[in-house]
Amino acid sequence: MSATSRQRLAKGMRRAARVIGLGVTVFLFFALCISLIFRELGVGDVLVIVSLGIALAGCIVSWWREWLAGILLILTTFALVTGLALHWTWFWWWLGLLFLVAGVLFLISSWLSRPWLSRLPLPRRVFVLLGMVLAFLVVPFLFLLCVEFIGGTVIFFPSLHTKEVAVEIGDGWVKSEPAPSGRYNYITFKVTNVGGETHMFVVLKTSLDPRNFPVENGQVRGYAYLDEPEWAAATGLPQYGFKAGEVPPRVPPPTPKPIEGVLVAPGGTAVVERWGSYMQRFNSGTVLVLFCNCPDHYERGEYTTLTIR
Repeated sequence: MSATSRQRLAKGMRRAARVIGLGVTVFLFFALCISLIFRELGVGDVLVIVSLGIALAGCIVSWWREWLAGILLILTTFALVTGLALHWTWFWWWLGLLFLVAGVLFLISSWLSRPWLSRLPLPRRVFVLLGMVLAFLVVPFLFLLCVEFIGGTVIFFPSLHTKEVAVEIGDGWVKSEPAPSGRYNYITFKVTNVGGETHMFVVLKTSLDPRNFPVENGQVRGYAYLDEPEWAAATGLPQYGFKAGEVPPRVPPPTPKPIEGVLVAPGGTAVVERWGSYMQRFNSGTVLVLFCNCPDHYERGEYTTLTIR
């Protein structure tokens, strides 16, 4: 590669890095401002502000010291990775990945601008360029590993974020093994029907007392009324715009709809997977309610709670 081509490539990388770095920084700033209109400043927001300061400093200093700009943007990446431990949503690590790309671009541009590269023998020059290409592959891979092992997001090794829990359902009762400890993205329930009737296994993530679940026609109801905001929020079920027993004129009454689950025949076994979103992983203190929703089974006591330790 000639010196002219190398300088042209370095200039293009600098421009791309500045566009990415400044674009993500501006987006992050406005997203933070809009979100703070509706809520109070939290610990995660302070970390975002710090990340914004580091990223902005990196973009500004890139006009004088590209290598320093690259290091600052990579530090911003790890600041956002740290935020994953605070239960941020998954798109934060995509923003961190963009900062990482911009930082690597600045570093490669800095290397290409060095006159010593043209003085190297051809084999060494090829080796350096291959190392730069590998940096694009290895560094993002290391970043994603940090996301997985620090933030707990499933990327390469789902088995590390999965816990199996054995559950038994009998005629009139539900029993599970002791709750797992730690935080998981997935919990797999191995459900065994030890009774003489067919059972419908359901698992809900909620802090509500299972004795207060709304029951309709002998089954836990699969929707909420206007005066049941806690039930709607805790379960994510659809909510009607009127109260129970106060159906407006010309509005058809709700069609009975129980929460559906997995049917398990007598003596049979079923594997049921329950997953948490990134914001709602199964952290310590998470409460899961396990119950059977066959007609009249819930009311006769076929439910139990499982609290993650």
